[in-house]
Amino acid sequence: LRALLAMAEAASTSTSSSTSIPFRPPRAVLAAAVPSLGPDETAAAAYEAFRRHTSTGLRRGGGGVAVVWFRSDLRVLDNEALARAWAASGAVLPVYCVDPRALAGATHRFGFPKTGALRAQFLIECLGDLKQNLQKRGLDLLVRHGKPEDILPAIAKAVSAHTVS
Repeated sequence: LRALLAMAEAASTSTSSSTSIPFRPPRAVLAAAVPSLGPDETAAAAYEAFRRHTSTGLRRGGGGVAVVWFRSDLRVLDNEALARAWAASGAVLPVYCVDPRALAGATHRFGFPKTGALRAQFLIECLGDLKQNLQKRGLDLLVRHGKPEDILPAIAKAVSAHTVS
């Protein structure tokens, strides 16, 4: 996460010094904006759509802890793994691993950076939105920096998780 913040900071200073237009990081879009609705009304409409399209027969029937690993799909509204983990467990622990291999280095063919400053800023904002959406549903996102194959087994063991999805 520190690496992402450093890249975003670098983008802010390099962009503002090379042009007269102030740097404005991209905003992650949770739900498509509806011209006639304000942000709160759009969020309420998205929540209502989620409620309407969620199976009414989905009841919590399990015990223990399920770890849900968020990778590239950072949505809550239609996340099948999250819904199944919630239904099959007494507790759900959402986890995102900031994998240094995905951030550092360059592309194989052309040598471009794998993650530029603007993409890093976008990822930070998406993770913030994901955390906020999970908190609205009584969950909290755990963000860890490192290789997922090292982090996830350690977390699963520490919380005695029965499932990692």
